[in-house]
Amino acid sequence: MKKLVLSFVFFIAAAGAETNTSILVLCTGNSARSQMTEGFLRLLDSTLQVFSAGTNPGPRMNPFAIQARKEI
Repeated sequence: MKKLVLSFVFFIAAAGAETNTSILVLCTGNSARSQMTEGFLRLLDSTLQVFSAGTNPGPRMNPFAIQARKEI
């Protein structure tokens, strides 16, 4: 599964270089996965317009997600 997700991310980043691409990363809490994915996409291609959102957003980012991001 990780390989599929990474392949998708690289495909989106490559597409963004050729077009004006906007990406919305949506999940339920917008406290971990969506914000981390937004950050990765921004690092891969600065021309992408990337946003994250949640259907039921948490009050702050998940501390485990912050720690995981620091380890990468």
